[in-house]
Amino acid sequence: MRRVFFLCMAVLSLALLFGCESTPKEPVFRNVYWGMTEDEVKESETVPLLFEDLITTDTKSKANTLQYSDTVFDTYCTFRYYINREGELDNIKIDFTQPREDNNDYLDDYEKLKQTLISLYGKPSSDKENWYMDSKKGKEEFYGQAVENGELSLSCTWRLDEMRIKISLSGHDQQISLRGDFSD
Repeated sequence: MRRVFFLCMAVLSLALLFGCESTPKEPVFRNVYWGMTEDEVKESETVPLLFEDLITTDTKSKANTLQYSDTVFDTYCTFRYYINREGELDNIKIDFTQPREDNNDYLDDYEKLKQTLISLYGKPSSDKENWYMDSKKGKEEFYGQAVENGELSLSCTWRLDEMRIKISLSGHDQQISLRGDFSD
């Protein structure tokens, strides 16, 4: 009886060791996963690397930033992969850089991005409309101008088990910025 028990344990151990594959992870953005190395991120990208920025601190540890440009969520953008001091991907920042003729078009881009993320991840845990001056509040035709002047900012955050996603639309000195931030 003992012999059968040990034989079963041995077979089970071998099956677990050789026969079972872990469930593949879903990419967090394009073709990358949290924890990938710098070389793995570079290999997974399909567009040319624009630049690489190595950050060295007093303690001789380093972090790296890899920057690319491409169309993401149907909008041209620049995105940066941040490789932490342990050599693993832990943050992705996206700047949507496609110029718009009408400031209200940035609001449309923000809404499209928000709806895309809702379809992928569900309702955001935080959805904010911050007014710093109320002069245009309630007058939707002026919302783009309010963002450009820094009077209005919008942001949504998703707190998921495997990551945090934040998108924001803000402005300063007549420049509008639509950004996304993915972190593990």
